[in-house]
Amino acid sequence: MSTILAFVTGFAIKRGNICAVAAVHQWVVHRNAFHLRAFITGMCCSGLMLVAIAWLFPGAGGMSAEYAATLVTVVGGALFGVGAWLNRACVLGTIVFLSKGDLNYVGTLFGMFIGALIGQFTYKPALSTNVSPLQMPTSLAVSIVSVYALVLLLDVWRYFRNHRVTDTTKPTRLDSYYLLPMIIVVGACCAILHALNGEWTYLAILIRIAEGLVTNSSKPQSSVLIYSIATFLGALLAARYSGEIKLYALDIRLIAQRLIGGALMGLAACMIPGGNESMMFSGGPSLAIHAIVAYISMTLTLLIVTHVFQRRADI
Repeated sequence: MSTILAFVTGFAIKRGNICAVAAVHQWVVHRNAFHLRAFITGMCCSGLMLVAIAWLFPGAGGMSAEYAATLVTVVGGALFGVGAWLNRACVLGTIVFLSKGDLNYVGTLFGMFIGALIGQFTYKPALSTNVSPLQMPTSLAVSIVSVYALVLLLDVWRYFRNHRVTDTTKPTRLDSYYLLPMIIVVGACCAILHALNGEWTYLAILIRIAEGLVTNSSKPQSSVLIYSIATFLGALLAARYSGEIKLYALDIRLIAQRLIGGALMGLAACMIPGGNESMMFSGGPSLAIHAIVAYISMTLTLLIVTHVFQRRADI
């Protein structure tokens, strides 16, 4: 089931062209926050799925583990934001570009692995004993879950209302039309994958390989590798379906830039821990403080860096 969900996740990521860097760029350059708002919708959907698993199947997983939130968490989030900006794509966006045939992003994968290796010799956050306030169906938890459901329902209603009548004079961009439903699919699938497997993405397998080389860690790798391959195959099918597959010319400068960006993201993921997919669709919806702090730090960093360099480009 996890393999199927990973395949569907990859398809939806590419079909919706989902990427945190693209969302921030759309907001800063085009003054359009639709992409960023869609992330909130996806996080609410993830929260509902995580809560459903935790409440209906006690002991089967659900809420994210929580780690100590320190200054390093803030720095890790900022490093992830800088790395994503240099890479011109986050963990999700890298899947989008690779599935379209931009092999310069292979440099991102090597960079993430290098960053993960370095991360084995840096600060490792301590696992907290705090339990998510959503773990049990208390009155507070029910109130928060109700907010999740309300946000999701309102956004879905607004989406169908806005697309009920198609204005042929103002054609809807493909990514805008499919973004919200696809991010809901990604949010639901990622929540289940995290509940069943913990960290499961291609970034997770690169970190596990690095851990195994340095610390002789015995964390399972084969299953996560299978999920990662399934994710890329799903994205590849979506790219093939939309006719976007095209091999891009390799550029040493771009590969080096992707390598550096990937290394920063790999290092940051060890410091937080977790990538932006984990923050959005597991830690954040579970109200894990470290994930919320890191995600805010990452987003603010992306906003600042994008704004600064956009202003320079406009001068």
